[in-house]
Amino acid sequence: MQRSFDQLANLANAHCRQGNFDAAEQACAELTSRYPSDSSAWQLRATIAYRGGDTVHAADWILRAVAAAPHNAECLTHATEILRRARRFEDAVSCGRRAIELAPHQPAAHNNLGLVFQDIGQWPDAELRFRAAIALDANYAKAVLNLGNLLTQQGRLEEAESALQEAFRKSPNNPKTANALGLVYARLHRYEDAIAWYDRSLKLLPGYPQAELNLANALAELGQRDTAERRLNELLRNSPRYARAWHDLGSLLEQTKRPREAAEAYRQAAEIEPEFHQSFAALENAKRRACDWRGQPECIDKLLTVVRDCLGRGEASPLWPLASLRFPITSQERLAIAKSFAQPIESRVHSHQIFPSADISKATPAVASQLVNSNKLCIGFLSHEFRHCVVSHLMAALFKRFDREKFRILAFDYSSDDGSTLRRRIAKGCDQFVTIRGMPPRMAADRIAAEAVHILVDINSYMVGGNPEIAAYRPAPVQVSYMYPATMGAAWIDYFITDRFVTPAGDEQHFTERLVYLPDAYLPTDCDQPIADQVPSRSECGLGASGFVYCSFNNADKLEPELFDTWMRILHAVPDSVLWQRCDEPDVQENLKTESAARGVDPDRLVFAPPVLDTSEHLARHRHADLFLDTVLHCGHGTAVDALWAGVPVLACPGATFASRVSGSLLHAAGIPEMIVRSLDEYEQLAIELAQRPDKLAALRGKLAANRQIAPLFSTARLVRQLETAFSLMWGRCVSGCNPESFAVP
Repeated sequence: MQRSFDQLANLANAHCRQGNFDAAEQACAELTSRYPSDSSAWQLRATIAYRGGDTVHAADWILRAVAAAPHNAECLTHATEILRRARRFEDAVSCGRRAIELAPHQPAAHNNLGLVFQDIGQWPDAELRFRAAIALDANYAKAVLNLGNLLTQQGRLEEAESALQEAFRKSPNNPKTANALGLVYARLHRYEDAIAWYDRSLKLLPGYPQAELNLANALAELGQRDTAERRLNELLRNSPRYARAWHDLGSLLEQTKRPREAAEAYRQAAEIEPEFHQSFAALENAKRRACDWRGQPECIDKLLTVVRDCLGRGEASPLWPLASLRFPITSQERLAIAKSFAQPIESRVHSHQIFPSADISKATPAVASQLVNSNKLCIGFLSHEFRHCVVSHLMAALFKRFDREKFRILAFDYSSDDGSTLRRRIAKGCDQFVTIRGMPPRMAADRIAAEAVHILVDINSYMVGGNPEIAAYRPAPVQVSYMYPATMGAAWIDYFITDRFVTPAGDEQHFTERLVYLPDAYLPTDCDQPIADQVPSRSECGLGASGFVYCSFNNADKLEPELFDTWMRILHAVPDSVLWQRCDEPDVQENLKTESAARGVDPDRLVFAPPVLDTSEHLARHRHADLFLDTVLHCGHGTAVDALWAGVPVLACPGATFASRVSGSLLHAAGIPEMIVRSLDEYEQLAIELAQRPDKLAALRGKLAANRQIAPLFSTARLVRQLETAFSLMWGRCVSGCNPESFAVP
């Protein structure tokens, strides 16, 4: 006896409630086979497939339901949601629009179409739909929640907070709303408040995975990394297929200098959710950081294919712009990656920019008058690194040397106060040190604009910890990128400070900014930096009593197998020599020792120097180094400056990109361009020759020591005068109504 429609439908629903989706699908298959023209049969089959995670078939079957009942607004509204989940956005938009045409007063139709628009980046349309749903039903908490999430995504955090608080008042038992509020407070750096809302979410729904993940991340931000790691591991025991949790665990493990474990976590995330390309990119980054080169050519090829595919589809690159500097891609691809990060930011903030197109008239009358009539140029330096780090180490001596008759120097800081001497030096060197940490980007931009800054210099750009969205609001009429070693690909940055060596003729096409060429090296040095008188012994540094010491204090993730091959051949050719590297990560040390042994070099000839917080002590230990071997694809910047300042010659092999040419620029400005070679063969030969000819090395070191008194690289005051000229020319073009153009500082 055949079962009726209702019997089959009830059976399918019963199996679905029990989680037996295969049996539910069998019942639905029989139902649609016997009633192929019944829309509700196909809708039930689609719904059960959707609940079982089969969005591909769910999408096909919901379209069969729509075809059977093309004027059923409820079916079309349901179809909009399923098709969105299946990422069939064109069909989803079509169904959503049709549902609204048929039932314009149905809030769910507007809400579901809004979610589609949000997913495809049409945020104004999404906001319009959510607000329409709320206008139709002021108590429709789901639409208010979705509006709050959209505002959070756009960085409109104050509005998001208001919307989500309203959503929570309407539906106080919704754990998703409490979790969403936690995310807003985390974005505002109010981590204690964020944790309170995550806890509330978990009280409403114990074990809620998203809230557990967000809570762990907030704890990590507060420095409670052990607790965060424990909670992430507990979450993954309960939800082992939660790809994002594996990804965030990998990030936490990287922060705690465990790149091997981090790589394994990223690998899990990438295997669970292959379409989340950020995990695969992070995996390759972690492997590079760990110097785990197994299968590297194939993995890099795969990663770059993924990156190119994403760019081809108009999506953001899964490879962060800064990380891309360490991979063998073209300058045009690097530009495309930067643009893929800049464009979503530009879309979010464009209509809210304070000085669009460097138009001073857009300022408030008081600020505009101050900008035009001031007898001093106000230069604002924006950074997340006004603390103990390499960027501040390089720039610390700049600020106090600006001519205070002509310039007012402000620092806008969104880093944490580490109490370091470097931070105090920078603050003392500025006319004003303004803390904007914890402010939403728009609030930070307003704070900058209130100071009537003529030129804003973004120091961090896409560096770790940087927040490019602050500058994206254009809080100053002229905006400059300085210290970041590549283009930002951003319309809100007018100029990029460089020199002729790092950006030779023809490189302009790889930048969206106009290039400002300084006559010497663009990179600053701290001519006030002392070198400690007390030098640790060779033994205390882990070095033997004798033997030639090659050093390379660059981060290990700048290393490549081909360069390491060269280094090992150099050690083979120079008996008793050692390679002295700065590294305190056991995973990295173990991998490099394994790689050296595989090349026939005793692993004990690799000596690892731990980081030293006191810069003067770190510089002092350079006295035991004979020659600094620079990396190639991403060469030394601050590390090369340190070596030259300490009197150690640097051997450089510049490549085709800005990031690979910096040490070459430094050598020119230091007056020893003979240390620049054109190939790894020349690099190897010169490294060996200098070890075998102590007279030649001594002459080179003597020349470097003498040049420290006269070479442009070691004159901070000279560089500041060049920057003053550059800033004056930039502002002159702005007030004359001229568009930014590239120029060379005389």
